[in-house]
Amino acid sequence: MSVSFRQAVCEPKEMNDILINIKHLTKYFHNGDGNKCLVLADINLKVFRGEVLSIIAPSGFGKSTFLNILASIDTPSSGNIEKPTDIDIGYMFQKEVLLPWRNVLNNILLGVEIKKKDAASYRKRARQLLECFELAGTERLYPHELSGGMHQRVGLIQSLIYDPSLLLLDEPFSSLDYVSKLKLEIELYKIIKSKNMTAILVTHDIEEAITLSDRIIFFRKRPLSQYEEFPVILAERDDPSKIRRSQVFTDLFSHFWNFFEKQKES
Repeated sequence: MSVSFRQAVCEPKEMNDILINIKHLTKYFHNGDGNKCLVLADINLKVFRGEVLSIIAPSGFGKSTFLNILASIDTPSSGNIEKPTDIDIGYMFQKEVLLPWRNVLNNILLGVEIKKKDAASYRKRARQLLECFELAGTERLYPHELSGGMHQRVGLIQSLIYDPSLLLLDEPFSSLDYVSKLKLEIELYKIIKSKNMTAILVTHDIEEAITLSDRIIFFRKRPLSQYEEFPVILAERDDPSKIRRSQVFTDLFSHFWNFFEKQKES
C-alpha cells in the first residue's frame, strides 16, 4: 500500500469527537479445568462520533465478546470503557431472536415498547425500514413463515427502529444471498450516515467491512490485543460494482486476503 494511504490513519481527531474511549480492556473466561482463557488482552481504542468502524478478525477470536462488553451485556475482567451514561444503543446480535408469538411488525416494535416509547409513533418508521430492506408486505407474518435471510433483516430493523446513537452489528448480513447483501450494505450505510449514528461492525467478511466502513481495525492474533488500523476513503458508496473496482477496495482486500491465506497455510 502507498505511504499516503497508510499515513491517513494518523491524522489527529478532536478529543471532543470521541464517543467511546476503551482503555486496557481485558477479558478472560475460566475453562472446564478452572484455567483462565484470555480472549481480550489490554485493548486500547477510541471510537469517534459519526464513524462506521469495522473490526476484522478470524472466527472465534472474541469479536462478539467485545461487542457484548460495549453493550454492557458482559463485563470486562479489567480495564475501562468511557462512554456517555445516556447513550442509546441498538444491537444486532449474530443470531437474532424473534419472539414466535409476535408478528414481524410487533417484533420490530418490541425494543420501542421495552424502552417505554410510544410504539404507535414508530409504526410508520418500521414500515419505511421494511420497504428499504425489501420486506414490504411482511408486517403480519410470523417468524416461522420467514426465511433465514428475512429473519436477519428483521433483526437489523429492530436495532435501527429508534435511531440509536450507537449501533452494534455482529455479522449483520451473514444469512443473505450475495446480491441482496450488496444492495442492503449500501442502504444500511446511507441510513447510518443520514441519522448521524456511530456504528461498530464486527465481521470476518472482508468485502462487507470495506463497503460499510470509514475505518477498519484488523486484529491478527488471539487474544485480541494489538491491531492494524486502516482508513476507508471511497469516492462514492452508491454502486457496489464501482466500490469493488476502486483502488482503495483492491488494496485493502489484497492485504486482508493475503493474511488469511497465510494463516491457513500455517
